[in-house]
Amino acid sequence: MARVLAYTSPTPGHVFPPVGMLLELRRRGHDVHLRTQAQHVERLRAVGLDAAPVDPRIEAIEFDDWRARSQMNNMRRILSLYEEHAVLEIPDVRRAIEDVRPDVLVMDVQCEGGGYVAAASGLPWAMYCPYPAAFKSREAPPHGLGLRPARGPLGRLRDRFCWGIADRLLAPPGTKDYGVLSVLIRHGADVERVMNLPPGAFRPMPKVQSSVVRLRFHPPDPPVQNYEAFREVVQTAFTHRRKTLANALKDLQGLTRGQIGGRIRGQIRGQIPGQIPGQTPGRTPLPGWVDGRRRPETLSVAEFAALSDVFSSR
Repeated sequence: MARVLAYTSPTPGHVFPPVGMLLELRRRGHDVHLRTQAQHVERLRAVGLDAAPVDPRIEAIEFDDWRARSQMNNMRRILSLYEEHAVLEIPDVRRAIEDVRPDVLVMDVQCEGGGYVAAASGLPWAMYCPYPAAFKSREAPPHGLGLRPARGPLGRLRDRFCWGIADRLLAPPGTKDYGVLSVLIRHGADVERVMNLPPGAFRPMPKVQSSVVRLRFHPPDPPVQNYEAFREVVQTAFTHRRKTLANALKDLQGLTRGQIGGRIRGQIRGQIPGQIPGQTPGRTPLPGWVDGRRRPETLSVAEFAALSDVFSSR
């Protein structure tokens, strides 16, 4: 049978929800190990789980987001707390893997750093969520943004805009939804639509279809010389998505050392030898393989990566 290593956030609301699942795995003959909140270790050992505490420094971090004076500042504080946890979770999960030598990992959705280690470990792994998943409904805004329920046409328009992010993640080149988010996410992750959920899956029924999207992260593909330059080129191009590339990227002409990503060598000035269709001499630094008459949404991720390397190397 398999050896399972589960890792939870050290808060009571995250410790106990997976226990039933872990006990069932043990009943079926699997060797189950658990890293969790220190004060519950003995109780979990008593029911048959091989439990041990997480790094005590993680538990020492106080969740003080309730002190924030606004919902937006509250969310900022939560994100910074998750970041503090992640820095400590990464070495803690690595140590646990070295000690247990598991065949499979079970990771708490709140353990961002643990998720990074699980994804990079090469082991089969699953992520559990100790609360109901945030599915779309007509009156509820996207989960985690701190938004109040929609009221009237403007509220529904706001929610529809937020939910449209899934379509942008999956949009292929040449479509209206293809943009900055599509390129930047796909550069570092494979995006898969797991399923579509019809309006009838929810009560009350929304007027739009929902999607469940899975991201499988991987090293940047293709690699780029300077990621900040890559991001700057993509964002600049799509800022003027109705323009041709020759015109959309003219804002990058004349930028000096450090102005794109802080580390680009030299100056981007003048005309690259070999004028191309749609390129005005002395204005836009495009390489000869790019047709300046193309629009940003027609470029693939690989083409944006190659284009950013042109800027990085000049």
